[in-house]
Amino acid sequence: METAAGTHTFEVLGTRFTIDKKYVPTKALGKGAYGVVCACRNAETGSKVAIKRISPMAASRVDGLHVLREIRLMRWLGKHPNIITLKDLMVNVEGDELYLVMELYDAGERGWPTTPVADGICSTNLPR
Repeated sequence: METAAGTHTFEVLGTRFTIDKKYVPTKALGKGAYGVVCACRNAETGSKVAIKRISPMAASRVDGLHVLREIRLMRWLGKHPNIITLKDLMVNVEGDELYLVMELYDAGERGWPTTPVADGICSTNLPR
């Protein structure tokens, strides 16, 4: 469904997303305590991203501080090549929703990293 100001609305795992039209949803990735995550394709660049919807983003002081801490950590740590990068932020003030747009992590078929170094670590240090 198309909405005002260049956004569109769709549903992922029973949760409504209202985001910029340039992000086209491709699949649901998961649901956690603080939000729902879906994979999208940026129609302008062709890049694959993960979008996490956080709601409520600031219903209480604790919620607001938690969200701010997550954003600050992602901005600071995201400069490292082994940390997922924060690409964009979108806010729906009326719905008390925040959308974090991050690079999409490719976990491969087994759910483990697909790089040779990470694959070696997973095979020797993590239970399967």
